[in-house]
Amino acid sequence: YPNGSVVFENSCFEFSPGEDEEVIYAKGYFVQDGILGDYQEIPSLSIGGGVVGKTDHPDCNTLLNGIDQPEDPDSLTDDLVTVDDDVLQPPTDDLMATDDALAPPSDDGSETVDDETDSALLEVIVFDDGKTHELAASNSGNSLYRVLNSSKLNIQESATYITAPDGASEPAIFVNNSQLLVLGNDIRITGAVGRADVAGQNGGAAIHATNGATVSLQNANSEGTAITVRGGAPSSGGVGGPALICEGEGTSGYIASGEFYGGIAASTSNYTGLSLLVRNMAEMTITGGNFYGDIEAFGSKIQLNGGLFDDDTTVLANGTGSIITFGNGCFDLERAEDDETKIYVKGYFVGTDGVAGTYQTITARQLDGGIVGKSDSKDCSNSPGPPSSSTEPTLTPIIDPESNGIIVFDDGGTHALLESDSGVTLYQVLNSSTLTIQERSTYIYATSDEIAPAILVN
Repeated sequence: YPNGSVVFENSCFEFSPGEDEEVIYAKGYFVQDGILGDYQEIPSLSIGGGVVGKTDHPDCNTLLNGIDQPEDPDSLTDDLVTVDDDVLQPPTDDLMATDDALAPPSDDGSETVDDETDSALLEVIVFDDGKTHELAASNSGNSLYRVLNSSKLNIQESATYITAPDGASEPAIFVNNSQLLVLGNDIRITGAVGRADVAGQNGGAAIHATNGATVSLQNANSEGTAITVRGGAPSSGGVGGPALICEGEGTSGYIASGEFYGGIAASTSNYTGLSLLVRNMAEMTITGGNFYGDIEAFGSKIQLNGGLFDDDTTVLANGTGSIITFGNGCFDLERAEDDETKIYVKGYFVGTDGVAGTYQTITARQLDGGIVGKSDSKDCSNSPGPPSSSTEPTLTPIIDPESNGIIVFDDGGTHALLESDSGVTLYQVLNSSTLTIQERSTYIYATSDEIAPAILVN
């Protein structure tokens, strides 16, 4: 899918297109301990700019010498096409397709890419030398930036405006196993706008961080114009691009301030793009900022300790392992009567000075095992007034009202569940505590609507 890649690594495959130009057949072998596995022909789909690529095993020529590939495999034969060897190559016009796509920049630090959505050549600035680089106002314009190989990119000068070219399939700034620091005022980063002559083209992302990258965004001071990160607007029939994507284990983000807009179509008043997408085990901490467009955690964690959310913005905990926690505040979580997945989060965040912020009613959803919870780190007994004393936070997800509730072990000790503890109860094991279950016929059930795991170990 867009901004995604599937790579056949350390293998001996050739790529062959199918009758549908989006279908690619990977024909060949995986290599395990220097030995070829079974011959396979694997159909793959490249959708909306997604990439299917490969990295060959260094001994493929030797391993394949004298081996005849099957002429009539049991499956897929009718769908295959015959092509010349010179076209049996992975796509090379996307960032993650092949190693060549990550080649060092030319002497002037730039390269050109023939983007599949546009016949024009796009300028791509690559930082991949492991050093720290600065973008200034003089760098403003329609270029794409890639920050790779443990490099660092700082954007701190006012009036620095980075905008992806119209129709580009890549984000304005792509950060892979590197760092991005945006610390200033009047800095704008905008994703690609869908081309008007291509119906249904989605807007592009402004920033995409992956593979252990770190991203930090914060206004230099409260006096100047805010940082603005905006997903690209789509063409007619498309979906707006996300402002910020963080994905992958080890990838982390921190937002202290700024304005984040999902892409919005000119013909509507709705932000169809996400203001924030955190997926695939990445983590995000938010202490401030304004958000226009849904926020989604997909298999990831988002800690919300501040921020203001547009009335039409929904916070989505989507899928098992997705946890969104409203912390450092005083909130009540109320389930909607007409939709069991919908939760209204009502209350306010508390500033570092102990003063209550703006009262908000935020719409949240728990989908497919995702959890929306809260950790009230202050004394909220006098809500909505400012809290007065500090206590240890306790995660409190919404649970099935017919269940036996939630039991938290967070004292660092060892606890045991017995047969007598069987039932519909949620357990959380936190703060280096230990839970043992050893007695026969001990049955622990999650709540009936599966909004939380039966046992959460953090």
